[in-house]
Amino acid sequence: MQLLICRDVLQGYSSELNEFQICLPEGITRIRHCTFRGWNTLQSVQLPESLTHLEYRAFEFCETIPEIHLPERLEYIGQACFWGCKSLENVTIPEHVSHIGAGAFAECDALQAIHVDERNPCFTSIDGVLYNKAVTELYCCPAGKFTLHLPETVKIIRKFAFAGCHFPEEISFPENVIYDDAN
Repeated sequence: MQLLICRDVLQGYSSELNEFQICLPEGITRIRHCTFRGWNTLQSVQLPESLTHLEYRAFEFCETIPEIHLPERLEYIGQACFWGCKSLENVTIPEHVSHIGAGAFAECDALQAIHVDERNPCFTSIDGVLYNKAVTELYCCPAGKFTLHLPETVKIIRKFAFAGCHFPEEISFPENVIYDDAN
């Protein structure tokens, strides 16, 4: 595989899409939008610890990735970054992530839980469900979750928060919840 890197940004690659794994070199700080979109044979990804930004749709429709380790320095996860990664089972949001775009983990059928580093000042996870730190906004309910009881503090449900969910067997909402389709 040949990587196209401009400064510290991974712009793309040239490769046959039948490769099963990639190991990106240290020094890359950003993966551009749609870089690995649709790579259906990809089963293993090693991201560099230098990575701070995953732009929108970077790994969209990479259906065979069962897990991905997000580096500690990561700050930004773009919209639909992992949309349709149907084999992704668990993910942990690192301490420094301050932005998670709409639908970042939508349509991930095997996703059972989203964990958040307890030191993260912006996000938290309760029973595997992703919220902002104040637990006033629901960001993502994993598609593999079948029971959900939203805390009374939740006032906003972010766009695509339930995308791919197979309609939980049991769900309860607090009164006056607003669906925010703008984010």
